[in-house]
Amino acid sequence: MKTGEVESAEVSGEEGFRTEASGKGDREWYVKGLRDGIPIAAGYFAVSLALGIAARNVGFSALQATAMSGLFHASAGEYVAITLAGAGAAYIEACLMELVANIRYLLLSFSLSQKLKTGTTLKHRLVLAYFLTDEIFGLSIRVPGFLNPFYSYGMITVASPAWILGSLFGVVLGNVLS
Repeated sequence: MKTGEVESAEVSGEEGFRTEASGKGDREWYVKGLRDGIPIAAGYFAVSLALGIAARNVGFSALQATAMSGLFHASAGEYVAITLAGAGAAYIEACLMELVANIRYLLLSFSLSQKLKTGTTLKHRLVLAYFLTDEIFGLSIRVPGFLNPFYSYGMITVASPAWILGSLFGVVLGNVLS
């Protein structure tokens, strides 16, 4: 096999994520994802802190704002939800606006799925789709050859808690500032 080629899809399961070009296994990809996720986490914390303050200002509790961040993983979607909640919008309006604000993730998921080996399990595909953000997509799509899901999992492990904690601290800070 020439340098830069990936192994055939004959290998199934997590062993199949290794590539000839990198020689990295799941653990190495995960650790690389952890390192690459640190700047993402810093940015997420700052943005979600501001969203937490905004959520508190329209009446969200710390639990509500934190749960929203844990479920949405999307700043535009959260901003829409906070704005519509503050305006007293109906649930159907909020749901439709969320769909419009986040439809791009469907396209990003389709694109990223092309980077996965054919044998990648549905479990891996669903986890990646659920936690997909613009930043994680941007780094994941740049991986040469096939994407090892554990690289994205590493970024998610660092970035997702920063997003959720930023919202929580934003509500707390909003309470202190009021």
